[in-house]
Amino acid sequence: MKSDLNPTVYVLDEYEIPSCPSIMLLDVSLDIEIDTLGFWYIDELRMLDSNGKVLCFKQGDWLFDLLVADVYKDEKLCDLINEQCLEA
Repeated sequence: MKSDLNPTVYVLDEYEIPSCPSIMLLDVSLDIEIDTLGFWYIDELRMLDSNGKVLCFKQGDWLFDLLVADVYKDEKLCDLINEQCLEA
């Protein structure tokens, strides 16, 4: 199935994880991919540590699972990601 959506990278400049408000993330890149049915999903998240090293998190990593679950629950944020996938 052909989708109008395209893979993209969506950046969360500043994001407080709703299910764990003590965690504030800055400049987190979400790698957005498109599945075979034409829907977007978060494949990976990346951010820099205090030494400038890129940290990558995938499904199964506690931070990835926590963040992605909250992103998928946030209808407004999902709409913004969807719009960016349409424009990519």
